[in-house]
Amino acid sequence: MGNLVTELLGGKGYFGYARNGLAYHVIQTDVDDSGFLPNPYLDVYEYRGR
Repeated sequence: MGNLVTELLGGKGYFGYARNGLAYHVIQTDVDDSGFLPNPYLDVYEYRGR
């Protein structure tokens, strides 16, 4: 009853890991003006197979 997450977020190979109904995507932010690179964070999505 909805759209596939990969269609909404743009294509193949987007998620590096999926298990037990959850899919994970690592987001690395850009270096800020002071040269600091913040830690990456995870986007976690629930998925349901057919």
